[in-house]
Amino acid sequence: DFFIKKSSLLDQGKFQSPSISPSTHSQRSVTQNETEHGVYQRFDYNPVFIEENFNQLFRPIDNVFPKTIFFSSGMAAISSTMFFIRNVLQLSNLCIGENAYFESKWLAENYSKTTVVNEFDREFTDNTNIFWLEYPINCSYPTKYPFDKRLDPNVELRKIHEICISNKQIKFAIVVDYTLFYLPFPIWEFINNLPDNLDIFLVTSLQKHRGYGLDLTNGGAVTVYTNRQISDIYKSFNRIKTITGASITQETVWTMP
Repeated sequence: DFFIKKSSLLDQGKFQSPSISPSTHSQRSVTQNETEHGVYQRFDYNPVFIEENFNQLFRPIDNVFPKTIFFSSGMAAISSTMFFIRNVLQLSNLCIGENAYFESKWLAENYSKTTVVNEFDREFTDNTNIFWLEYPINCSYPTKYPFDKRLDPNVELRKIHEICISNKQIKFAIVVDYTLFYLPFPIWEFINNLPDNLDIFLVTSLQKHRGYGLDLTNGGAVTVYTNRQISDIYKSFNRIKTITGASITQETVWTMP
C-alpha cells in the first residue's frame, strides 16, 4: 500500500490519452521501435536480457542456435505456440500424446485435424506434421507405461526425426512440453541435426515448478530451434503475445488488488 501510494504521487499527472501515451513506462519493444510507428498498443513487455540468458542453457543443434520468448504463464506459452504453428506456419495435422497436460489437449481439440496417441506405441498417424509431446509422461496409469521407458524420449524423438528427414517436401514441427522434466530439456542429445523442413519448440511453465510463485510476469518460455529467419519468428511470436493478451507486466500485477 505504501509503495503504490508513493508511486502514485510520483506518476500522477503523467498519464495522458491512450492515443498519446497510455503509461508512464515505455511500451515499445525493440522490434516495434524499429518497424512500427503507432503508439496505441497493449503493453508489449519483452524481457530481452532474461531471454538471452535463458538461451545460454541450451546447446546448438547442427550449428543452429536457439531463441527463447518469455510469456506471462505456461499456458500463455502453450496457447501462443499452438496459434503460431497453426496460423503462421500453416500446419494443421496435430498428433498429441494421450498423457499430455489436459488443458493442452483441450486447446488441441480446436485444431482442424487432431489425433491423440499412446506415446509409447509410437504409432503416429499418416499425414501428421505436428508432434506434441510431454516429458516426463504425467500418466494416470503408471502400470501401463514401464518406468524405465517413461523418462526416455530417445526412441520417440529419433523416430519423429527420421520421419522428417524422409519427407523433405513436407514441413514439420516438434513441440516438447518439458515442464515436469528438468531445465533445460536436452533436445540436442536426441536430435543431432536440424533439417530445413523441421522447427522445434521447447515449452515450459516456469512459474509453478521453478519460480515458486515469486516471478509474477515471466511464467512460461518457448525456446525455438529453426533454420528459418529467427528474427521473423521472434517478431511473430511477440505480435501474437501482444494481441492475444498473453503478456503481463510487473506494474500490472502490483496494481491488480
